[in-house]
Amino acid sequence: HIPKYEDLKLLFSEYLGDEYSKEDYEKQFSIRLGKLLEKFKRIEKIYSMEKDIPEKFMYELEKQKRAIAEARDKMGDVVSPSGFE
Repeated sequence: HIPKYEDLKLLFSEYLGDEYSKEDYEKQFSIRLGKLLEKFKRIEKIYSMEKDIPEKFMYELEKQKRAIAEARDKMGDVVSPSGFE
């Protein structure tokens, strides 16, 4: 779940008496697909060295890794939270 900018802006204003910029929102909630893909590759490497890992687990991990790579190819390395609205 990614919070909406308008909701966070209101919360900052009402409860913290502070401003919350769109720039901060974009920076904090953008999804870095390249970094996520690197993380999945590390996870895959670690689990591939273990015994008795269910084949289904490795299949799902590979499936998610492919989906992330496809999303990166379509949307670029960094996906803004506004891309999900």
